Parts: sequence; C-alpha cells; structure tokens
Amino acid sequence: MTKNLFIALIPARGGSKGLKKKNLYPLHNKPLISWTIESAKISHSIEKIFVSSDDHSILEIASIEGVNGIARPAHLSEDSSSMESVILDSIMQIAEQGIEFQYLILLQPTSPLRDSIDIEAACKKFLQ
Repeated sequence: MTKNLFIALIPARGGSKGLKKKNLYPLHNKPLISWTIESAKISHSIEKIFVSSDDHSILEIASIEGVNGIARPAHLSEDSSSMESVILDSIMQIAEQGIEFQYLILLQPTSPLRDSIDIEAACKKFLQ
C-alpha cells in the first residue's frame, strides 16, 4: 500500500438544476471540469486525483486526462444528496483500491479560476 499525503477529490455529477451538463460545458475550448483536473495535476502537493461522477462522459474525460474515476451510485447523485455522503463513498472506494492517504482536498469543478498556486498555498497553510 502506498501512503499519500494529499489526494484530490473532484465531485462532478452529471445532472444539474440550473445549467444542464454544466461540468461538461465548454469554457475556453475545454470542459469546465478539465480546468480543475489540470490545476490538480500541476500541483506538487497532490499525489493522486480522483473524479467522482455518475456521468459516463465525465468519467471518460477523467480517464483521457490521466486521473482516476470513481463511479458514483445514482442515489448519491440526486439534488438532495449530501457532499458528505459523496466524500464517504469515495473514501471507501479509494480504500478498496489499497490506496492510503493522510488528507483529502475537495476541489469543486465549478471553480475554474482556482489554480495550482491556490491549491499549493492551501495545502501549505493547512500543514502549518
């Protein structure tokens, strides 16, 4: 088993009340979720990246971009589903893969202006 200090979890469900398929919506010629994946990949603090989704297209983007996909059950992808339950499900699925970590950083895909510098600063501040 590998012990990672920080892993990133990007929760990206397929449904949305306001803007349909918002996590796939193109922003400057790439899907919204790709901005968060890219920032996490550039960050030196994050050792593994996981995308949790109920949407096949989102999980396909994660795979193409070289990060780990977690198939989220439908009952955790409803408007009423709590983020806590999504995180706990993801932690269980990550543990089943034999991956150990100390800290999980949650990166919402709807914050495309947060970049790797912000992630690095947050990890550093947390460790202090």
